[in-house]
Amino acid sequence: MMEPLVVNIEEESERNFEFRKPLWTGEYIKVILMNIPVGGEIGIEVHEDFDQFIRIESGRANVLFGRSAEDFYYQRLVDDDYAIMIPAGTWHNIVNLGREPLKLYSVYAPVSNLPTGD
Repeated sequence: MMEPLVVNIEEESERNFEFRKPLWTGEYIKVILMNIPVGGEIGIEVHEDFDQFIRIESGRANVLFGRSAEDFYYQRLVDDDYAIMIPAGTWHNIVNLGREPLKLYSVYAPVSNLPTGD
């Protein structure tokens, strides 16, 4: 069983310099810190079996949602403190448009078949 964790997630996000770094994994959720380099992106992806919550801690980005990897129907510019909720089965990408790394964290639920952070 995982131990509970209390953390200042804004500070942890800002201190993270890894592209994808697992922060905590419980029985039902997983929290990942991300550091997207200037001009970089998360990459086009879809999660069929779980929802995803993303919060931008610092930086500027373009968020894209689609019905497929080739059909993005929605885009929005976001920056500090924006929250992004992505339902299972939604294709998405986040592209760093800023002049500094994009710092964010992501919460996945449920945990099964999640990215490992490797």
